[in-house]
Amino acid sequence: MSKAILWGAVLLFAAVAIGAIAASVLIFTEYQQVQSDIDSETSQIAQLENQVDALKAEIDESQERKKELSSYVSELEAEVEEKTLALTPELTPTVEASGIDYDIYEALDTIELQVQEIRKLDLVEPVTRQLFDRYDLAAWVERTLDEELSDEEEWRSVIELAAFELVDLNIDLRGLMTDLYTEQIGGFYDYEEEALTIIDDDHGFTALDKTVFVHELTHALQDQHYDLELLDSDDLNDDAALALASLIEGDATLTMQIHMIQYLDASEMRQLFEESMSAETQELEGSPPAIQAQLVFPYEAGFVFAQRLAERGGFDELDKAYADIPQSTEHILHPELYLAGEVPIDVSLPPLTDTLGVEWEYIDSNVLGEFGLRLFLLEQLEIEMASDASAGWGGDTYVVFLHQEDQEIVMLSDIVWDSEDEADEFVNAIVEYGRQRFGWSGDGDVSDGLCWSDDYYLCLFQSEDETYLVRAPSEELVFELIEVAR
Repeated sequence: MSKAILWGAVLLFAAVAIGAIAASVLIFTEYQQVQSDIDSETSQIAQLENQVDALKAEIDESQERKKELSSYVSELEAEVEEKTLALTPELTPTVEASGIDYDIYEALDTIELQVQEIRKLDLVEPVTRQLFDRYDLAAWVERTLDEELSDEEEWRSVIELAAFELVDLNIDLRGLMTDLYTEQIGGFYDYEEEALTIIDDDHGFTALDKTVFVHELTHALQDQHYDLELLDSDDLNDDAALALASLIEGDATLTMQIHMIQYLDASEMRQLFEESMSAETQELEGSPPAIQAQLVFPYEAGFVFAQRLAERGGFDELDKAYADIPQSTEHILHPELYLAGEVPIDVSLPPLTDTLGVEWEYIDSNVLGEFGLRLFLLEQLEIEMASDASAGWGGDTYVVFLHQEDQEIVMLSDIVWDSEDEADEFVNAIVEYGRQRFGWSGDGDVSDGLCWSDDYYLCLFQSEDETYLVRAPSEELVFELIEVAR
């Protein structure tokens, strides 16, 4: 639903959401392990402290030797400094920087080498680095949304989301996304500008900043080797676009986690956990649940997908995925189906314009996918039932229209399932959805139409392994539409 606003934005910014770091890389688990390790070594530390005390006593008895050693160490330090200065021309940074202190600049150079080693990809050319504060970020997000999203596209996105009751029709979607991204983005790689940006919150160069840099540098590597802008084709439907975003973000999140394990010490892990858990989340928590879920999905589900591919064949297997990108969120949620080569079923609907008439304006047609169906069901159902009912998805398409005068919505969705049993499970979930949403079990049966109503009609139809879900302002219009669709 609305690749431009919700799903495409993840690719456009290639951003790492601060809140997603803690959730997607299981920092808390790592933190607990670190705490356990520290506790188990307490007795050893005590023994070492006793040994240190003994050594101090010996040093006190050997002052002359201490002076000799100190003098010798000073000579060695001077020699090391002289040689280091001699090597400085060879260590001149090869990456552009903007607004970054030299000490941080050097630390980024070190991390850059570490990331290239982990991801087993080399930078083809330098990457511009820059620091933004939250004011810079807010201006950049607002400017980018203005460039990429017209008022009409925003309006259509709202109608499309409202057709599935994921947002209210009166929502300020642009304002919400501006505030949400400004709060949640910890850094981003802009593949149009080929520039990497870290958000500086005036806390120094922290463990969180290091982790964000690792994530975004991975995006730069992806872009240089696989051309992210080319992959993000306008030909992709919404579900396929989210699947591609999940590959990209999952890859970067996996690289980020490996770097954390290999290069962050116990103190930095603790700092990272504390920073992630104390980050601002007011805008995120106040946004509609579907938008929250769409923001986090590429990181969490994408990470599991990337991890599964890496377990099979290391990063070489992930590299192959850029030549054979996952085509649906079903692939992301079920990597075994991607690896088995199962592809989504192409589903189409006949034109409905003649049936509806000129007063109805076409808004969009697209693909929900397994994850989109799950989001719809989650508006009324628990996660287990919603997840089980949307699994078994084979393919779908939907279309949305808006009545120009009274602002009524028409939505017709055609879903093909892997089997009739899977279709039956979805029907059972919709029956429960209707009971929760409308307060009753509906009238009719699914073969001829099971319907609910209050301010609009929602009807479910089933033909073996195929289901139709129709929303319209009247029952008469529902049956006119289904007659054309079937």
